[in-house]
Amino acid sequence: MLVVVDETASAETVGTYLERAGYDTSRADNSADAVRMARADVYVSKRYSPRELFARVQVLPRLLRARRGSEDTLEEELSSRPRYARARRVLIDEVWVHAGVGDEHLVDVHVAHLRRKLGDDPTAPRYIETVRGVGYRMGAG
Repeated sequence: MLVVVDETASAETVGTYLERAGYDTSRADNSADAVRMARADVYVSKRYSPRELFARVQVLPRLLRARRGSEDTLEEELSSRPRYARARRVLIDEVWVHAGVGDEHLVDVHVAHLRRKLGDDPTAPRYIETVRGVGYRMGAG
């Protein structure tokens, strides 16, 4: 989490609250450093309420996953709980949160791309296993 505030005391306060909430933070003291360090994060103007700040911070992980919408995030979701089978609909809801994806076949396409990248044989998978009637899970590797 990048904190950009022109007042040192405010930056430290916001940083401390975010760190207590479990976020890793970095601080930029000027706009040039902020631009160099930022990566498509959500911006909250200087006149913010703590409630608004934390509401926006809490949605960041899902928002960033939706923006990326790539098979890398599908891999992250599968590997977050190895050996736990995820239904296609659940994967769509977790990975493509705001994208309005409805076709569950998209998951199959992304799994095929991941298998190709990993060199995983779909007939004898080591990394991504198909669970018949359910969806997918990470294999033993």
